[in-house]
Amino acid sequence: MVTLEYNLNKINEMYKFKEGWDGYYADPIPKKILDLTKDILRHIQMQPEIFPVATGCIQLEYEKGNNYLEIELYEDSLSLFMINEKGRDSFSIKSYYKFREIDSIANYINLLIEEYVEEW
Repeated sequence: MVTLEYNLNKINEMYKFKEGWDGYYADPIPKKILDLTKDILRHIQMQPEIFPVATGCIQLEYEKGNNYLEIELYEDSLSLFMINEKGRDSFSIKSYYKFREIDSIANYINLLIEEYVEEW
């Protein structure tokens, strides 16, 4: 199980990224996104795996078996991709969510955790 402390340490390492951190030409992840991610991590009820993305965002992942939730955090929005398999029913969605403040995004992620991830 991933802890908040582990994720915050991982984000702190991302502040040190230089151009080409991915082995190619990726710019460093913007400080605003790293700060936002740290705030969100402090407000969500279940810690995800986190990864930097070469496009300049942070990816949060929850995965168990064939169930998968991926959230990419940008400065003022997120992109969501989910595969949920329950019994013989399965679905995948991709959506985009624009948020105004930290509480709205943390509440949205907590809702996804409660509705889907905790059931896996």
